[in-house]
Amino acid sequence: MRLDMVRKTMMVSLVAAATMIFACGESGQMENSLASQEQALEGSCEKPDLLMVLDKSGSMAWTNPDGTVNWTEAKSAITTITNQYHTDVRFGFELFSSTAFIPTVRGNCQIETTPEIIQNTLNYYNPGGGTYMVRAMTTARTEIIRAIQVDHANGIFGRSQNIMFVTDGTPTDRCPTTEMAALRSLTIDGWTYDVKSYIIGFGSGANATCLNNLANAGGTERCSVAGCTRYYVASDSANMTLAMDEIINIATQEICNGLDDDCDGQIDEGNPGGGADCATGLLGECAAGSLNCIDGALECTQLAQPVAEICDGLDNDCNGIVDEGNPDGGNVCVTGLFGLCGTGIDACSNGALVCNQTVWPVIEICDEYDNDCDGEIDEGGVCNQPPVALCQDITLSADAQCVACGSINNASYDPDDDPMTFGQSPACDYALGQTLVTMTVADPEGETDACVATITVIDDTPPTVLCNAPATITPPDAPISFAASVEDNCGAAVEIIAFDCWTFTKKGKRIDKTESCVVSFDGDTLTIDDSGGVGDNIGWTVVGTDASGNRTETACQMEVINPSLDLIKLKK
Repeated sequence: MRLDMVRKTMMVSLVAAATMIFACGESGQMENSLASQEQALEGSCEKPDLLMVLDKSGSMAWTNPDGTVNWTEAKSAITTITNQYHTDVRFGFELFSSTAFIPTVRGNCQIETTPEIIQNTLNYYNPGGGTYMVRAMTTARTEIIRAIQVDHANGIFGRSQNIMFVTDGTPTDRCPTTEMAALRSLTIDGWTYDVKSYIIGFGSGANATCLNNLANAGGTERCSVAGCTRYYVASDSANMTLAMDEIINIATQEICNGLDDDCDGQIDEGNPGGGADCATGLLGECAAGSLNCIDGALECTQLAQPVAEICDGLDNDCNGIVDEGNPDGGNVCVTGLFGLCGTGIDACSNGALVCNQTVWPVIEICDEYDNDCDGEIDEGGVCNQPPVALCQDITLSADAQCVACGSINNASYDPDDDPMTFGQSPACDYALGQTLVTMTVADPEGETDACVATITVIDDTPPTVLCNAPATITPPDAPISFAASVEDNCGAAVEIIAFDCWTFTKKGKRIDKTESCVVSFDGDTLTIDDSGGVGDNIGWTVVGTDASGNRTETACQMEVINPSLDLIKLKK
């Protein structure tokens, strides 16, 4: 219950509690109770209640094989623990055997039992009788209710209530699991208390089945595996002291009640009792919650707030409807099909977006689309396709007229296998150098395509050089001149670059005669002023070069021989 609600509702309970207050104290206590309730609602340091319920049946007086007596060992442990923790815990004390009773006198509504009272009680009573556990729990319930009512009368609400149940045997009546379980939701004056029961089985004669069930019913089981011991097992004073020490440490931990249970100056710190999953009662994603300690009560806090619906199979806006309104859908998407069937519209289906096809296959028409969605466009001859012009750059050799002609076609084709006509602009012939040529191809339907390439015409024929000189001359012929010439389809230049003069001995040895021959050359003309004599050989080198750099080098040669008789007479 929230504290702001408590302030409005608990006033009714105070009226009912007033009679009990007046029975225990002075009449002016009502006003003080009202003020103290307001103080409690703001949080105060209130020690937890721990009612110790001790078995004093006859078996507790038996001597164990090791020489110990359970009653003596239990008295020692209880004395140690109450002396150690009486400032941290409000102890209550109950003994049971064939009967169950609270052996202390409580004047002025006293609830807490001091260590001295507990020790005196233990020294006063001796074990005897049966083990009536149901009677013990009935008396414990009455005592806890009385303690809570006195708390309420004094303005204290939500104090932690705990039972420490110690026994060494088997119930004479029955195992009080129902009684313990009922204390887990004990409602007093509109407040619900979760009274936990901690079970200590003392000695080897304790009924393990019953005590395991009691630990489970009391909400303090220590093991969740089948067959394990779920209650505290003690065989002597030392073990019982350790068990009680652990129980008190657990009982003094902070709980969600708006009080400072561990008296550290903080209220409900660490979200006590919280953290578990819970159901908020809301719809959709808002249904999941987590327990949180808020204003002294555990509340289920929703983990998610309503948001705009998205396509995820969840109720994001918490209105009870999943993926309504086609969230995230309506956008153009790709279906994965061919052609016009490849376009679709997104739709939210089963929590995921799917692309729904919006166009279906139809007969193919000539429109540059894949109408029948088979992966091909305008197939089946539905429309004439233009030819495809493919060109390539070419290099041609000049012919005798210093021009050339050729086609730049490079496997042009018509997709429909229609015949094609070709045209080049400019047309043949092409002069030396580079000419940019456009080739156009056309099919019978008049569809055309064009491409461009470069035609390069080169002069790769070297010129022909002519010596224009006889093979022999006679000494009387000098002085004499010879002009070399060149033949080339693209034009060329000629010149003489060197001469030589020599003779041979009878044995064939070459003898240089350059000093006896008088020879000169200029450009394409060689002039012999003096042949040097019969038997001499005169040679010269002629070079022809055209505009493309082609070069021809030719060696010309003549021999000086004796003149004939007629020539001699003619000279005379």
